[in-house]
Amino acid sequence: MKFKEFHTLSGEIRLVTGLHIGAGNDEVKIGGAQNPIIKNPVTEEPYIPGSSLKGKIRSLLEMYAPDLKGEDDPKNTPCGCGDCTVCRLFGSSNTKTPSNGPSRLIFRDAQLSETDREEFQGGRLEMELKHENTITPKIIKGKRTVVANPRTVERVPAGVHFNFEIVIREFEDDKLADTRDALGKGLHFLEMDALGGSGTRGYGQVQFENLQFDDKPTSIDELRKDPEAKAVDEER
Repeated sequence: MKFKEFHTLSGEIRLVTGLHIGAGNDEVKIGGAQNPIIKNPVTEEPYIPGSSLKGKIRSLLEMYAPDLKGEDDPKNTPCGCGDCTVCRLFGSSNTKTPSNGPSRLIFRDAQLSETDREEFQGGRLEMELKHENTITPKIIKGKRTVVANPRTVERVPAGVHFNFEIVIREFEDDKLADTRDALGKGLHFLEMDALGGSGTRGYGQVQFENLQFDDKPTSIDELRKDPEAKAVDEER
């Protein structure tokens, strides 16, 4: 395969509701969160791992855009056909199937925006501690009752912005318009769904803002079935 060029899709992720992407916690401090978020081990700043974005967008495309993936897997595992759009863009671990070469998409870790980083370093941006209860029905001494199991979940508060970047590796015979279309659909599905944990309970609603493709302003709608990009592919 002959490599052609790199492309970049960048912008901001704005948190509409609190975000929880969990980190392991072997030790719970008094007054601290039982479920802490992932943070930079040096600066303690929250960030969004590229793996979280990649995995979520892939799963949403496989769920809501089945025309982009191979045959359905009865075990509901990631597609491993090695030949469909999803496998081409995100990669396939199945070495026994056809391969379209290396995965085309590179997801960078999303870091705090410059403004929010300054707020965090200045102590003016604090993480949210959300207190919740799990209610478990029980029968105690013959009487039906419920038992509350409280927990504390750490979240990045609503309103915080993260800078994100997705790098596209374009090879000969790739159709850039199809890649843009898949990314546009993936971002749209993620806005309608949720990022991180507990999305069905209100966590992780996000909005993509200030999008740029190769340093030119764009939007989710423009990425999806972009006529200009398709015209370029047809000329090739």
